[in-house]
Amino acid sequence: MKKFFFLILSFFFLYDTDSYTPKTNYIEFLSNEIIKHSQLKVDDIIELTKRAKELNLPIRSKEIIMFLHSAKFNVDKAQRFMTNNYKQRKNLSQFFSTKDPMSLEMKQVHETMGFSITLMNNNECHIYAQLKDTDNSKFNFVSTIRYLFMVIEYVMITQGTVENIVFTFNANGIGLFHLNKINMDLAQQLMMFLKGSLPVRMKGIYIVNSWSFIAKIINSLTSFASSSIKDKVKFVEGEELKNYTSIDHIPSEIQGNDKSHVILSEITYKNLCSYRDWYTRKQNIKEEIKHT
Repeated sequence: MKKFFFLILSFFFLYDTDSYTPKTNYIEFLSNEIIKHSQLKVDDIIELTKRAKELNLPIRSKEIIMFLHSAKFNVDKAQRFMTNNYKQRKNLSQFFSTKDPMSLEMKQVHETMGFSITLMNNNECHIYAQLKDTDNSKFNFVSTIRYLFMVIEYVMITQGTVENIVFTFNANGIGLFHLNKINMDLAQQLMMFLKGSLPVRMKGIYIVNSWSFIAKIINSLTSFASSSIKDKVKFVEGEELKNYTSIDHIPSEIQGNDKSHVILSEITYKNLCSYRDWYTRKQNIKEEIKHT
């Protein structure tokens, strides 16, 4: 009966599923996600919501659906993902604080490292990263990862569930002094966080133009990740990237047909800034309890 009720609602709220905003209410979001995924069951959402309350997890209604999707609609697996997510978020709070894309800290990240969304729809999202400024004194590991999570959140806000997320990092310009600024203990914990904690489906993590020492460090860090994450990490040369993703979504710096990563990162940054009010409302865990 509940399933029938929400299917009826979907006819009233049907719209382009590529255009969610922070103002999209839960019923609209749920109705469209049911249309996108026949495996999504209202009874499973209710059960997972009940478990989240019993475990005192500060989870929002839309996130329940995101975790179910990332767990391929297995309720027990989704519960493990949620529990691990919020446990690790407390342990790694430095990666999730300061949710203001227009803060001085985030502006500095944007000026140093370009993060670009080169493709975004219900089926796939491609995120590309490359240094803009190779001066290692300007590189901040924690702030950079915090910015990356904001980009991922932007995808979740605007797309809801996405079947495949691809992350490409161009290591051009990265040197030993950059690597020395990475806190390896934190990096290891970050790998642990990726063990089924993000409410997204990661298709591939491609490292382009890396030299042997970078590859050794990344391989060492991925030893703390799950086997599924390890299998997704691939080291490729610029030309090889075409074997994994369309040339139309590869920046011009690595022989793709897309715009320069500098231009693309500026577009992405402006999109983050357009949702500044949403980010700043999520400054602490108490606010995360609120449903959007």
